[in-house]
Amino acid sequence: MSKERYLKNIEDNLGRKRTSLKLELEEVLELRFSPEVDIVDFVLVDTVDGTDIMVYCMDINGEEVYSGYGESCFAGSEKVMEKTGIFKVDEDLDLQEIFSNHPEIEHEEIELVSNWFAEAFERAGGKDFKLPCYFGLENDIKSLDLKKNKWVLNGSEKFI
Repeated sequence: MSKERYLKNIEDNLGRKRTSLKLELEEVLELRFSPEVDIVDFVLVDTVDGTDIMVYCMDINGEEVYSGYGESCFAGSEKVMEKTGIFKVDEDLDLQEIFSNHPEIEHEEIELVSNWFAEAFERAGGKDFKLPCYFGLENDIKSLDLKKNKWVLNGSEKFI
């Protein structure tokens, strides 16, 4: 029961942020990216204050592109959404108990968040964006290809 309640809390939090994420993604997708940028990488980052979503401009080798062609082009990184609050749950939930007794919950959590992000990306016009785009968790070995809607290993299929 507590596992289902935990996931319902996450789902409710995602629902509350659905429109704001779409609007933030529309702004990112309207940026003029530096010609040196080959890949746009959206990353869920845990911080002391909560969970942020960052966007990183990458080259074909998986290195971050820091400079563009003057100030008229975007390169580097920036926050797409700060302190998302998506992992805020009811205080009476015993997270240690939930994660200890349900090892599959992390996968379910990632699936919920990834589907939420992919849906917002598509509604923001992401499928028409010219550059390959990915979404993943900070320091994870895989990312979701937002155009093909399939998981790829970082450093292999992603940077070909």
